[in-house]
Amino acid sequence: MKAIVTWWSHEDGVAVNDVAELDHVIDDVIKSECREYPTVLEIRANGYLFSIAVGLAESFIQISCDSDLSSYFAAVWDKNAPDNDTLNFYFQGLHHTEIRRRNILPSTVARELARSFVLSGTIPKEVEWEKQ
Repeated sequence: MKAIVTWWSHEDGVAVNDVAELDHVIDDVIKSECREYPTVLEIRANGYLFSIAVGLAESFIQISCDSDLSSYFAAVWDKNAPDNDTLNFYFQGLHHTEIRRRNILPSTVARELARSFVLSGTIPKEVEWEKQ
């Protein structure tokens, strides 16, 4: 499945055709863009926008229809986490956002979900999703 990956310094995007190319892009972004802050990559494929935080041991995943960015789904990892417990991220390296701890997952899991998305072009079924 062909996908386009964008981030704050590459708004035009980089085309990826498989998980090896996706891993290469993610590794390059982490090395070059995440020295100070984690950032968020956007992966567009098959009418979906898949967002993944990179640059920390923990991450989050959000997915929406590319044509309707007003509502989205977030992956749920820890259903028992308190709602007021959050983790800070910087969307596209600039915009500060707090993500609820229940939606924080290990980066290794987030990366597997990104691979699954690129392979299938659909919402990964390996985790539970909640509408935000």
